[in-house]
Parts: sequence; structure tokens; C-alpha cells
Amino acid sequence: MRKSTPWKTVGWLVCLSLLAFVGQGESWRPSLAASPAPLSTVTVTKPSGAATDVVAEGDDFFTRVLGDRRDMNERLDLRWQVGISNISVASGIWQGNWSANSSVYAHYPGHDIGAANIGPIGTQYPIDTSTYRQLSFRIYSSSSTSYEWSAYPGYLVEGGNSVATGSVTGGQWKTYVHTLTSNWSGSMQGLRFRLVQPSSDFRFDWVRLTDPDTSPTYNITWSGAGSGTVDIYCDDDINYSNGTIAQIADNTSNDGSFTWQTAAFPPGDYYIYIEHSGDSPGGGDYSSGPLTIVEAPILDFTAPSVSSGDDYATAELNSPWDMSSDSSIRSEVWSRHHIESPCPCFANGEMYGTTSGNDPFVYPNLDKNKPVNASKYKYLSWRWYVEGDWTDSHDRLTSANGWVTRFHYFSGYHYDINTNMNTLNDIIIWEGWNSYTVDLSQGYLDDEAPGPGGGWAGTIYGLRFDFLEGTNPFNFHVDWVLLTADPTAQAGSTYDIQWTIQASERPMTITLKYDSDQNPNNGFAGNIATLTPGGSGTPPSGSYLIYLPLVTRNYDSTAPTQDSYRWSVPLGLSGSYYIYAEVNDGVNISEWYSKVPVVISS
Repeated sequence: MRKSTPWKTVGWLVCLSLLAFVGQGESWRPSLAASPAPLSTVTVTKPSGAATDVVAEGDDFFTRVLGDRRDMNERLDLRWQVGISNISVASGIWQGNWSANSSVYAHYPGHDIGAANIGPIGTQYPIDTSTYRQLSFRIYSSSSTSYEWSAYPGYLVEGGNSVATGSVTGGQWKTYVHTLTSNWSGSMQGLRFRLVQPSSDFRFDWVRLTDPDTSPTYNITWSGAGSGTVDIYCDDDINYSNGTIAQIADNTSNDGSFTWQTAAFPPGDYYIYIEHSGDSPGGGDYSSGPLTIVEAPILDFTAPSVSSGDDYATAELNSPWDMSSDSSIRSEVWSRHHIESPCPCFANGEMYGTTSGNDPFVYPNLDKNKPVNASKYKYLSWRWYVEGDWTDSHDRLTSANGWVTRFHYFSGYHYDINTNMNTLNDIIIWEGWNSYTVDLSQGYLDDEAPGPGGGWAGTIYGLRFDFLEGTNPFNFHVDWVLLTADPTAQAGSTYDIQWTIQASERPMTITLKYDSDQNPNNGFAGNIATLTPGGSGTPPSGSYLIYLPLVTRNYDSTAPTQDSYRWSVPLGLSGSYYIYAEVNDGVNISEWYSKVPVVISS
């Protein structure tokens, strides 16, 4: 979270409780050095730093639907940029040099109907505009400019419509809040930010898209002599001279109480500063302690998941495609194409090299004598990285660059591109290390020659990994490739449910259930367990995971580590069931489903 400069603005932000548009106009106050003595005697009485000065995080689309806050900790918190150079991400700030009409997506809509639009994008996760109507964000520009947000009801190539505009004063951090109404209805696939004038240094701190109707509230109180109105600000410290985070009320009635709707703001500690309207800057009072907006726990199931079922190369060949050695790919000359000699090379658990022509590819080492049963194995996943970044993301799709991946598979013993070869649609390559997954049973096939053969059915004898489709050379790194089955369990036996969690350090109760769909509003198929605070165990590991020694288990010492539960699957149960978790930290309650079901046989 970044503050404004020591120069302070007023009159630009309307009370959040009224859900008004913020940030289009500004007025300036003199610097502290030129200020006369303060006139106000306001004293902030709440928050005071008491244990009860906490509220839940508001319902944010990126948090609750994607499970990925737009907190600018990752390069792909914003993606598909146009006119932005020198992009970097560090310490929770996404920044770059922006030219006139530069743009980038907080929620990428998907390219077009001819692409395999997979992953956490709008095609897979559309925005419900009847729920998520409040857009807030914090930005900095080195020069004054103006901005526009556009919503995309369909794919990128179909265009979007303006939903919010505003102006930015150069040289300061500022928080903006918009209530979206115009061109904001139905289901939206994309959300784009455009900068109208150039900025040599433009930065994002965070973006939120929230439900104002369910916003948590907090009652700020104060006392003070005199009449008139007060201005209220939130801040991340009690030092007025280095600026504030945002003004949350302007000229509000001096009755000693104000209800702050907090959904627009990200998790964190917020001190409250209040002064009488018209007083000298810095002449008010800070709260003695902060109000804490507690982050909602984000839970991600790793079992069941697309990668937790049997892996073909491991289960059938006893030789996973983990790129630890040359044995992960076929060795014939024809099976390795347009990769600079002497590579493909293998070191430190990855395959790497440099492409040297159109359609560079390798064949994962699929044994024709142990072909793939397509009715069992269907999730194709891989993790890899192509070196490079783009000032204009459209350039990645030129014929010379060809930053798209394709896989091909063969339904015949002899690989014949004219009779039994199936070609997946283009899969856009994103910057940095990323994991990708395609459910091959859902198609994603290119209808152009050599195009679809028989589809993902029957027996598959070959698999080809086409890295890119351009002629320019690029360095690539492949970590692993998986071809996995649905996770399975046997009724009357046990199944290890596993997860990772991002959460604040608060005691949590986790309630596990199983469900035939992913809708908690129509009931559940059955209960699994309620895990309550007070236990101990081996800390889980992984990125963005905070160990909480808080979950009690009601099973024996052979159970998995703290981020798992050994489920005794009921006798007679059969079918496909998603696993559901309700996580309650005493402030927030968040609900999560596994992305794929576990298939239970009786």
C-alpha cells in the first residue's frame, strides 16, 4: 500500500457509505511548512487499538472468485499490455513506462473463439456485474494524466465499452473508487485500464472489484469542541506529514460518529485521522490504534485437483516427464525440431534451449506399446517459461514471434498428420514461469488442416509439444509435463484431501463437505469433518503459505501433514463429488470448492 505525497487533497472523495464516484476532481492545500497553528480540538476515540477493532475483508471478485488478489505481487496481476515498456514487479508494485493510450487488463477476457482460452481469465471466470459493482484502485503517475476503465462482454477482439473515467495528478499516490453503472450489466469477461496521456513512471498498488451491498462496516467515533463538519481520512501510520492513504468522508456532520464501509480497501491496518473541515492541514487527530481489515482466507485444493490423479508417464511407464533427463522426451532425430544444437539440454530439473525456426517441437516419451487410454487420462498440464516481455502484447502474435503453444496428439500407431493427427487451438504464452492445463476431453481443437482427427477418445499413441509458431529465436525452459486422470477413491476406504491456504494468523475452523456440484446454495451430498483450532502438526510448505498450528484432527498419527485430512469415504458412495471447504477465522467466512471432483467407486 502506497500513500499520497505530503501534499494533501480534499474535496475529491465522496463518502464511501454513499457509494459515490471518487477521484475526478481535486483541490490542493498548502504544505505543512506554511501552515498556521491548528484550530481543531477533535479527538478520535475509535478505533483505539482494541482487539475488537477488526472487520472482515469485503467480497472482492479477484479474491473470492479467482483466489488471486490483485495485490500486484505477481507479473500477471495485470496482463496483455499495450504501449508499456520496462515493466517490473517488486514489493507489491506493478510499474512501467506508459505511452499515450497505453492499456492493460486487470481481468483478461480471452482472445477470440479460435484460441484455447484456458486459465484464470474471463472466458473461464466471467464477472457477475449484479454483484461486483464497486471498482477501487490505487495508482501513481509521474505526470498528470487521465484514465479510462472499459468492460468487455466478450473476447478481446470484440472490443469493450467505457465504464469509468478520471484524472490523475502527477507526482502522488492516490486511491480512487467508482460505482459502476453505465455499460455494466449482465456478465463481463474483461476489465481494461487505459491511460490517455503518457507517463514515464506509472504504478499500480492494488485493484479491487467488490460487492458494495455486503460491505463490512465500522463505526468511527470522535469527540471535539465546536460545530461544523469534519473530514475523515485513513492512513497506514500516524504521520500526517508523509501523506494519507485516502479520504473516506468529506464535510460530514460533526455528530461524533461515522459508519465506514470498508469493502473498497484491501486487508491491512488503517489509522483514522479526523480534522474539522477548513482547519489547517495536520491540525486534527489520529486514532491511538488501527482498524484492521482482516484478509479473507484463500484455500486451494491440491487434492482433488487436475494434477492429483494418476499420471500416465509415472503410472504406465515408471518414467515421469519431469525433465530431469533426456529420457523425458523421444530421442529420434525427427522428434526434435528447430532447436539449436546441442540442445534440447537438461539441468537442474528442467529442459532448456533456443528455438531456431518455425514450429520448434519435441515429443514427450510416450511408449507406443503402452498407449494412452483416453477415457482415463485427460488433463494435460505443463509448466514452462519463454524468456521475454512485450511493450505491445499484440506483437507476440506476429508470424515472426508466434508466442502461442500447440499440442498435437495421434490416434494411430503410425503418426500421419493427414489421417490421425489432432491439433489443439492456440494457447497464448504468458510472461514468466507459468503452469497451464487443458482438459483434452473438452475439445479445444483447431478445425483447420491437419485439424481434428477423432478427438480425445479411444487410444492415443503420440503427443507432440510445439513450443512456438514463429521464426524468431527464443530461449525456453520446461519444468514438467503431466497427463493425468481424474482423482479417484474407493468407497469404504480413505482419501487424502489436501490444500494450501493463504490467510492471516488467526485461529481457523475448516468445515469439509462433499457435493455433486459447485453450488453451496442447493445443499451438500454429505459432511466430512470440522477441523477446529487447537491442534499441532508438521508445517505445510509452499509459496504464499502461512503455517497456522491451529487445526485439530480426529484421525490417527498416520494422517497427512497439517494441510490435509484423511477422509473415510462412506460405504456405498459412488459418483463424482467436489470437495467443499468453509474457512472461518472468527472474522471472515470464505467458501471454496475443488476445481475437479474425486470419482468414487463402490
